[in-house]
Amino acid sequence: MTIPYLVPVLTYAALATLFLVGGRRARALKCVLVASCCGVIVTSFTGGASGAVWLAPIFLLVVSPIVIFGRAAPGLRSTTATRLTYAMFAVFLVGIVVGLGRFDPAVEVMKAGSFSTIMGIPTRILMAGYRTVLVCCLILAFVLPLRYRIDDRILTECLRLVWFFSVMLAVVGVIDYLGIADMAFSYRRQAGYGHVSVLGFHRGALGIMSVSGIFLSFAATQISRRPLLTLMVYASVPLLLLALLFTWSRAALLALAVGSISLVFSLGWSRAMKGLVLTLAGTAISFLILSQFPDLAERFSMPSDATLSDTSAGRIQAWAGLTEWLVRQPDVLLIGAGFQNFHYYVNLSAGAVGLEAAHNNFLHILTETGIVGFMLFLAWLVSIFAWLRAWRRSAVDPSEKAAPAIFFSLMLAIVVSCLTQESLAPSFAMTPFLLHFYLVLGMFISYYRTTAAAVPRDPV
Repeated sequence: MTIPYLVPVLTYAALATLFLVGGRRARALKCVLVASCCGVIVTSFTGGASGAVWLAPIFLLVVSPIVIFGRAAPGLRSTTATRLTYAMFAVFLVGIVVGLGRFDPAVEVMKAGSFSTIMGIPTRILMAGYRTVLVCCLILAFVLPLRYRIDDRILTECLRLVWFFSVMLAVVGVIDYLGIADMAFSYRRQAGYGHVSVLGFHRGALGIMSVSGIFLSFAATQISRRPLLTLMVYASVPLLLLALLFTWSRAALLALAVGSISLVFSLGWSRAMKGLVLTLAGTAISFLILSQFPDLAERFSMPSDATLSDTSAGRIQAWAGLTEWLVRQPDVLLIGAGFQNFHYYVNLSAGAVGLEAAHNNFLHILTETGIVGFMLFLAWLVSIFAWLRAWRRSAVDPSEKAAPAIFFSLMLAIVVSCLTQESLAPSFAMTPFLLHFYLVLGMFISYYRTTAAAVPRDPV
């Protein structure tokens, strides 16, 4: 096994192990949470992200079974969102079988030199096995925090970790963008993609990781109410915004704007004023940063004569072409192309579009999982928003309303980013973020279970 970027892998592995060995409460959860903040590929039998292994899955496979099967079930009610999340995982598993049946042997010829066999096992079997392990890791990432009774203290400790490693990711991003050192640690940089990745994350995943880090850092200040933590988080906001702009992700910037507006209206009047001040300050900082970097200003500006097609970088034409192709392929529309099979089946084999992914979460889910998976995905999203809305309404103390309000705004931000990328679809580029996302989703559901344990019935 070859590890192309040994230093960042060993650094984050050591930090994750430190929390596993030296922590007190929820050690396994904190360990995996730290590992999920590193997007560097440990190894890959395909020479790219399509068959890659990251740190988070390794730690999940090692520590999660011990926690999940070694702890008594909390015995707290499940939410509709929880059950639909499991249903989405089931769709992914079915999609693996569909993808196995649709795997074109010609792809092995196209990819000659990148793939390798193990003990003579065909590539299609290797890919099916890899995808199965990957889905299992996504399941473990969601289930692991559900095995804990996450209270204010544990949630705050986990959110502090998210804040700290978001700042570290921001520092690395700034160092890389300013040319001080190459901090990409990604095979994509070697392929000439330029500023598309930092610490192994693809640009789209890095942008939404940055957005998530900003919202979750703010959540830490609202739940813990410690002045020192609040001061440190607020002081880091300019750095986090700077790093987000350096990702060149317009989807992430739009997501942050929509999520911030949502936060202003959802936190109540007194906190809304704080949120409004932060939003205005963040906007001013963003314009100041853009004025100092002409390439950034050009990236995020829209010329007066630019058409919608121009600003979409050809994606609107690709979406139209993909939609027309789906209409002509009723079998794909019905059962999908298979889990993580968009690039292999739709792009390489069928030649339907010239994109490795749909660059639209909804079209991507529809293409890979079919109409049933697509409808289930929509139901899953609706259930999460309904649960968060009901949670906020059932909370009595204003401070208790902060967690669902902030996570609601974060989810809204992520859904907005789904319009131009696969933020919530396990595409090759987004998998590292999704491992992190399911950990966070499980944390908030477990926190809800703990704080609302006395509620006589499930509100959603």
